[in-house]
Amino acid sequence: MEFQIDPDRLPSGVTILGEGFVGGKAIGLIFAASAMEFDGERLVSRPELLAFPDSTIVATGYFDTYMEKNALEDTVQAKCDLAVSKMEMAQRFMTATLPAKLVNELRRLLRTEHRPLAVRSSSFLEDNMKHSFAGIYQSFFIPNRGSDSARLEQLETAIKLVYLSTFGDNAREYRLRHRIKWREEKMGVLIQNLIGLEHPDRLYYPLLAGVGFSKNFYPWAPGIDTDAGVVRLVMGLGTRAVGRN
Repeated sequence: MEFQIDPDRLPSGVTILGEGFVGGKAIGLIFAASAMEFDGERLVSRPELLAFPDSTIVATGYFDTYMEKNALEDTVQAKCDLAVSKMEMAQRFMTATLPAKLVNELRRLLRTEHRPLAVRSSSFLEDNMKHSFAGIYQSFFIPNRGSDSARLEQLETAIKLVYLSTFGDNAREYRLRHRIKWREEKMGVLIQNLIGLEHPDRLYYPLLAGVGFSKNFYPWAPGIDTDAGVVRLVMGLGTRAVGRN
């Protein structure tokens, strides 16, 4: 059964900006957070031990507008035809303007949000049952410090970089391998406050981070039960737990 999102019944701390799809990563977040709430009451006896970051989801409608208004589909096709270079495509994405309505909504968000932020991909095809796209698209951390205009510029730049990663080399190779056309993909964005504490030298990070799998597809010894799952745990923000380097 497909999980349906009721925009009038979102879990606490979740906001959706714009129209269209929220993307696979955001669907997973909403599903998990919704499972912890029922009629406004927590199902977990000690909710302080299990909490979700505040999450603002930029739906794919804004991505469609960004691509259309800046003629970026033509740019992507030109890159596929080798008529423009990868660097030229990146420059066009970064100098393009985000939809004015989205910029206004981001400005309102930053009036109350002063914590460091993670700006993450949440594409239409990401985290589905057929193709996970795990580690394919980009996420970015921004300090969210400085003047109001500087903070807005940080956030806009990060969103553009996530949009650009839709057509990066990793994504292109993954889609080719699975015979997916690039026009089938749409990118949503998930903006979340970072979990952690501020440390000396104004460094902000959690003590530990990681990723868990219900099944271990790469057992490194004969006696390992593949159905027991596996956890990859690292210190800090967790980029080493999910990165492909």
